[in-house]
Amino acid sequence: MRFFRTASFFAAVLALCVQPCRAQTAPWTVPADATVASLLQQAHVAGATVAIARDNKVVFVRGYGFRDMTTRAAASPDTRYETGSITREFTNAAILQLYEARRIDLDAPLARYVPAAPHAQQITIRELLD
Repeated sequence: MRFFRTASFFAAVLALCVQPCRAQTAPWTVPADATVASLLQQAHVAGATVAIARDNKVVFVRGYGFRDMTTRAAASPDTRYETGSITREFTNAAILQLYEARRIDLDAPLARYVPAAPHAQQITIRELLD
């Protein structure tokens, strides 16, 4: 499950790319390619696009599996993925980090931090996490 979340995270990050990434060819890409393909297959991931960057330059990018299981369309470096519900996990983690740093009170009304939010006086941060 942890690997699926990681693969989903990479897919979500790549979905945000404004322009498709293009990789340079490097000698280590063959073992990296085989390793990624094997890990995705072992984790039963339907499809993913993986990019590796070094010094702010994409040095490897490839799509694996399918971007759409219904049509069996292949994933590619240009595939844009729906992020679905995975953004909630990252938001919750960020909120909990703020709590650990004592910068947010989980039992405070949402209005303390986001006054314009609908029903901000009636709901707490803790309730949003649930």
